[in-house]
Amino acid sequence: MRTAEGRSRAADLIRDDPGLSLREIARRAGISLGTARDVKQRLLQGLDPVPAGQRQESPAGAAGQPSLEVSAALGERRRLLTRLSRDPSMRHSSAGRVLLRMLITHHAGDCAWPRLAAAIPSHSAPAILALARNCAADWGSLADHIETLQDRQAIHGRTSHDS
Repeated sequence: MRTAEGRSRAADLIRDDPGLSLREIARRAGISLGTARDVKQRLLQGLDPVPAGQRQESPAGAAGQPSLEVSAALGERRRLLTRLSRDPSMRHSSAGRVLLRMLITHHAGDCAWPRLAAAIPSHSAPAILALARNCAADWGSLADHIETLQDRQAIHGRTSHDS
């Protein structure tokens, strides 16, 4: 088996069960213990588990540089946050202010994630990983609730500005 395939398999195992020991990851993925450790550290730093020299690069972009899609998505997120921050209906309600603070705090960490992940002690990584996944699920739940409300409003022929 190629090392890149083993690294990819190890990354999948870590994502599926963050509590797996490095020895178990190495055994299941068919890689060395050192490679399993490196894959885990790369994931915690927000990096691809397969180093650039071991993977086949797509012509879409240079290794280590954000793709145009990622850069565009970050720019769009900044634009949306700026617009929402200026919206009086968000700024002048308690729930709106809380939500804005949460969104801005999350956005501010974008470029800091790899640095923050690298600073996590290995004994704390499984707990932080579980909490991060739970937070992601909570944001997904919020998105589902918003979609449901929008669908209901569309059925009744109203927009949020009509309320």
